Amino acid sequence: MTTYNFTCPHCGETYEIKKYNMGFMDAYEMRCDSCPTTIMVDFYLPPMDELYSRGLNAIEKALKPCECGGRFQYSAPHRCISCNDKIKLNEIAKQIKWPRKPKPGFGPSVALGKIVQSSKIEAWKDISETLNEGDGTGMKAILEKLRRAFRA
Repeated sequence: MTTYNFTCPHCGETYEIKKYNMGFMDAYEMRCDSCPTTIMVDFYLPPMDELYSRGLNAIEKALKPCECGGRFQYSAPHRCISCNDKIKLNEIAKQIKWPRKPKPGFGPSVALGKIVQSSKIEAWKDISETLNEGDGTGMKAILEKLRRAFRA
């Protein structure tokens, strides 16, 4: 990780932010929608083996809320650690001199606040809640389809 000084365009507070390379981390970066916390969701640890094929929405639903009460989301904006206002990725890229035009998923991977690892905290809800959702893709629905197939 590399650190940079960052000045919030809203409150003027200057603090250090951390930039990291997601390509070498084997994790998804998700931010809280209410505070500056970032969670790194490890690709290769349970329950990712069950959730990965279902996409980011399923992963977001399976995560417990942040300690502030917010939800971790892939698309949540960065937030200032001082005033908690939303910070645009373009502003971050400009201040750290990112060489390309940033876009979600392809911009600088940075954390303005605390970083937590899903492997180091109790990050997951009871996985059966997520797997049993009524969208036809949960484990409950899959098991019911198998039962019907074997009855025929």
